[in-house]
Amino acid sequence: MAALAVWQYAEESVCCLFGDSTGNPMADDILALLRNAPSGMTRSEIRELVGKNLAAERISQALGVLLGLNLARFERRDTGGRPAELWFATLARGGVA
Repeated sequence: MAALAVWQYAEESVCCLFGDSTGNPMADDILALLRNAPSGMTRSEIRELVGKNLAAERISQALGVLLGLNLARFERRDTGGRPAELWFATLARGGVA
């Protein structure tokens, strides 16, 4: 129990110091955008705001970081053609919006 308490204290300290910073500037920028868009954003909308000239792979990697840390989630929406991905910020690591 003591070891678990030390681990929990360390984890809470890190969260207090760094918040939801991912260490990936692109992921952090996208997370800020998603938090200001409660109805979600498509990849196209994200790309418009972070920079049209960026490689799609960089945006995909950043979204993957957010997904892996449970800071974002996505839903596929049928559009009658190619399905759209709608991205949302979650409340916090491990949480859901």
